[in-house]
Order: sequence, then structure tokens, then C-alpha cells
Amino acid sequence: MLDITKIEQGKLDMVHESASLLDIVRSITADLSGYSDKSNVSIVLDIPENVYIHVDVSRARQALQNLIDNAIKYSKNPGRVEISCQTNGNFVKVILKDDGIGIPDSEQPKIFSRFYRASNTADSNSGGSGLGLYIVRSIVSQLGGSIFFESKEGVGTTFNVTFPIYEIKLIKSEF
Repeated sequence: MLDITKIEQGKLDMVHESASLLDIVRSITADLSGYSDKSNVSIVLDIPENVYIHVDVSRARQALQNLIDNAIKYSKNPGRVEISCQTNGNFVKVILKDDGIGIPDSEQPKIFSRFYRASNTADSNSGGSGLGLYIVRSIVSQLGGSIFFESKEGVGTTFNVTFPIYEIKLIKSEF
């Protein structure tokens, strides 16, 4: 709850640095491998080694871990989660696609709201507070990125998260 207050006030402590997107995602999937194995969900990565993002690593990891955890949680059994990326200008778009239960059309506008859980999640025994996607959106925004999704109930969901690409520009100004 402390993080939520800091998020809402835009006061999360963040230290931005260069980080390998692949290393971050591999670390998360390694941590979640027992859960994905138990859930009979395969995770497929298609991320080049040379993609570096400019983020607070712990916060980017927190956001991506929540999305990957959700993708596993709401996938079919057996299921599949695909994680890939595309570069576009100064941003990397991370694409997380699952073949899960999807989000009902009528509920999609509310999905990033505080304490909101889609009505079709009750059958999945997934627990949760309804804060995950609210926190993810807030973190991604404070990292200078964006998040959006496409979903079809009974087919799956694809989340797209953008992060700034690592770039250092030295600007010298004289007064």
C-alpha cells in the first residue's frame, strides 16, 4: 500500500540505467518457471540480446513480472505465453501474448482501475487484490513508457508495454 501512495503522488524512487531487456525477462521467467510448469504453460521468448532499455530495473521488472504472472495465471491448460519485442524510434515495445480467458469487452475500459478484477477471473481461483494492473500502468508511465492491450474473451490477451531505449546524449551548455 505504501507503493500505491508513492505511485499516486508520482514519488516512486527510481534510478534509471541501461539494462538488457532479455536479461530482465529471462530472470522473471526463471523465477516463475515452477509456476508455469505446474500450470502447464510454456513460455516462448523472442527478444534479441542487443536490446537495452533505460529504466529503473527493479520497477521495470516488477511491472513485467506482474504481466507475465497474469499471463500464466489466466492461460489455458495447456497454455502458451509468447514474449517478444519491437523497436520503434526511441522506444521498445514488449509484447506479451497469452491464449487465456481474455477480458470481456464491456470490462476492458476498467481494467487499469484500482481494485478492479474482471468478472471472468472468479472461476480461475486466482486470488489477487485488483491492484496489479493499476500498479503496472503507473510504473510504466513513471518510467516514461506506455501500456495498452487487445483482448478477446475465450481467446486471450496481448499486452504491449513500451520502454525508452537506452541512449546517452551529452549536452553541453554554457552560460
